Amino acid sequence: MPDVRLSKLFVMTGVFTACAPAAQQLPVPAAAGAVLARLSGGGDPIVSRVETSDPGHRLLPSEWAGNGWGDPRNVVTGAGWVVHWADFPSVVRLAVHWLQGKGTTPYA
Repeated sequence: MPDVRLSKLFVMTGVFTACAPAAQQLPVPAAAGAVLARLSGGGDPIVSRVETSDPGHRLLPSEWAGNGWGDPRNVVTGAGWVVHWADFPSVVRLAVHWLQGKGTTPYA
């Protein structure tokens, strides 16, 4: 006797797959060497990334403009940032945060 629950799961999965919108690749407006690109929501999406600057690094977010990313804005620049995959700056609609290192070690 077939398992009715399993057949319902396959039918529902097929319905959701058929209704899913097609994925679209959107290039991020970033300079060569930019790192830590992050996407945040809560209204119009914001993509942010960190670029090397003088001194140190800078955080550049861009807002979604309906048909592409808006021009990046430099919201903060500084030296001594902790910049690696586990501790990264983020941007939300009304706030920005980043880690400030102490000393010369990269993770302090």
